[in-house]
Amino acid sequence: METTSSGASPLLDLSDNLAGIVERVGRSVVAVHGRHRIPSSGVIWRHGVVVTAAHTIRHDGGIEVTLPEGRSVAAPLAGRDAGTDLAVLKMDGVDLDPVECGNARSLKPGHLALAVALADGFGTSADLA
Repeated sequence: METTSSGASPLLDLSDNLAGIVERVGRSVVAVHGRHRIPSSGVIWRHGVVVTAAHTIRHDGGIEVTLPEGRSVAAPLAGRDAGTDLAVLKMDGVDLDPVECGNARSLKPGHLALAVALADGFGTSADLA
């Protein structure tokens, strides 16, 4: 069986690039426990600030997030906006790098979208659309 080295196959290069992106972005993704039994994901937007989908936060108190290394910390709700479906959580004593942001204006129909999530016990996962 012949193996393909990087650079010889555009699909292998794409796959390697996507895996690198998931690894890098995954360092800024957390699991959010804001509803019974079903965690959602959020991103570290700024130091100590997590942004997640507002519809996944069922109660205002007792919210925790699981960090990429597996540690859980309290993350009180700082605010939510139903119109944009965003919720902001605050974390004290957590110094993780914020997620990398790109320029959404540069996107065109047909560009790939990569969704990165963190699920307790399963680690980082990704979906490509």
